[in-house]
Amino acid sequence: MVWEKRSDFERYWYSEEIEQARAAIIDLYDIPLLPAWHILVAAE
Repeated sequence: MVWEKRSDFERYWYSEEIEQARAAIIDLYDIPLLPAWHILVAAE
């Protein structure tokens, strides 16, 4: 997913709907799912 602003991403990631989805799949992964904000510096 691509977000224009970090605040929009955080609003999505910490929303109740996504929180419930993360809780439902928590046991499926050995490594926790963590958000990471990246900035695109170049594109082809």
